[in-house]
Amino acid sequence: MSGGGPLKVISDFFGADEAITNYDIARKEWVATLIVSGKDRKNALDRRNSVVDSIVDRYNLDVCDAIPRNSMGGPR
Repeated sequence: MSGGGPLKVISDFFGADEAITNYDIARKEWVATLIVSGKDRKNALDRRNSVVDSIVDRYNLDVCDAIPRNSMGGPR
């Protein structure tokens, strides 16, 4: 993230509570740290996976370098 340029906090980022990101619709590449909450760990992980899925679907991505999308729980 350090080489991504100026960062900002965005609320309700693709369903995340907040994100710290350099996202701009005109950028080809961008970075984000997602912030999600849940009633328990499983719920938070499910929400996180849903956010990643939303980003992948929106941009029709074949590759997403989120910490392996299934490494923190839940089938993918």
